[in-house]
Amino acid sequence: MNIIKIKKDNQKYLKKIKQINPKIFSGRKNYKINYDRVLKNILLTKLFKKTKNVSKFIDKKIKFKKNKNYIFAYFD
Repeated sequence: MNIIKIKKDNQKYLKKIKQINPKIFSGRKNYKINYDRVLKNILLTKLFKKTKNVSKFIDKKIKFKKNKNYIFAYFD
């Protein structure tokens, strides 16, 4: 089983911006979930670049796991 990982950055700056000007965040909810989604998409593009074959990429079973500092992609 192969592993690709990406490190999560600290998102504390968003809380500071929200305190200074809360109107910026009107309509933007769940930014932590969206940040994780973007990181998963980045991992998928890295995996696609490694395979170089669309049919092999589609056949792979990919599992994502996340912890406090990283998001991991496990694949066959």
